[in-house]
Amino acid sequence: MSTCSTVDIFIKAEAEEEPINLDFSSLAFGMDLLQSVYEEERLNFLTEKGILACGPEADFGILLASCRRDLNIEMASISIMDRNREIVKATIGFDVQEICRNDSLCAHALVQDDVLLINDTHEDDRFKTNHLVTKHPGIRFYGAAPISVSSGGRKFKVGCVSVMDTEPRAASDEKEGRVLKDLASAVATKLEESASVGNLEGTVHPPAEDTEDDTFEKNAGIERRISTLKSCVAFTARLVDEHCIKQFASKLRPRVIEAGTYLTRRGESGDPMFFLASGSCLCTLHGRELERLGQGQCFGEVSIINLCKMRRQGVKDEEAKQRCVRGADILALERCEMFELYFEDAWPLIKLSPNLWFTLEGIAARRSLKVERNL
Repeated sequence: MSTCSTVDIFIKAEAEEEPINLDFSSLAFGMDLLQSVYEEERLNFLTEKGILACGPEADFGILLASCRRDLNIEMASISIMDRNREIVKATIGFDVQEICRNDSLCAHALVQDDVLLINDTHEDDRFKTNHLVTKHPGIRFYGAAPISVSSGGRKFKVGCVSVMDTEPRAASDEKEGRVLKDLASAVATKLEESASVGNLEGTVHPPAEDTEDDTFEKNAGIERRISTLKSCVAFTARLVDEHCIKQFASKLRPRVIEAGTYLTRRGESGDPMFFLASGSCLCTLHGRELERLGQGQCFGEVSIINLCKMRRQGVKDEEAKQRCVRGADILALERCEMFELYFEDAWPLIKLSPNLWFTLEGIAARRSLKVERNL
């Protein structure tokens, strides 16, 4: 059986809610839209949820900083659409905090289900006369994805995540579109989880560039590594002897990931696997949150299993690593301390521990089945 399509992700086993698909294409952006029954329900939801009057929410700034780095974009923002205005809740490089709804670029994205990508605003009749295009900040490229928040079995589009640049670009659904969908999904999840959402108006400064933490590396001795492995289900589901655990621990490599940094991206090599010692990460696929990963969890074992199987089958290592790629994006939501285990280090040890092999193989089989059902 082929293993090349297996991906290392976690998926929630729950039904997707159907979004409210409204066709506003024949309505003007003024009072006609505002008179809609659904618009009134959406506005009531914003008030009841406390989204319009909110306190600090630092996670949004982290997500924006990561988005801007990934796309090498000048400006990024998270906005909520009120009755008559767009309220910018978080922004980097975009010094506008409130926009009249009739002048809002986000309003165009809010009335469609998919990502909106305008490669050159000067060539689009909806945008070319807008003062945000003709005057400061002079937007030439605009991309946005609606933020759809669930409530009572329904979904309401509360606002948009947007990226902007003063130069045109050739954007694609595979790159800019995917990043925007992932960001919108992460923001929606945060809104759904919060009883009240933070007030993020004003500029959010991006976090510092990723740095390796000397303290963690110095303190990540053999005992810390053993403790991390013993807290992982891969080593506890079936008995793995102490000597084997110590051998694995000796091969682990410490790594620190700062908040807002992607640990893995879809399509990248599946090697290595990771063991989280502290912190939390967000795993997304096709714009949906799949899982929140926390201390004591591991991921990447599916690729390790597949690499082992392909080596046994005589597949060349270079080809095997090209076939075993990540199927999801994993973003650090806070500073994370972790250990990496590379295939070349794991291969001779896994062969010596049948219990560990069977546990990892079982985890891989269950996750692979979930992936096939959700692709």
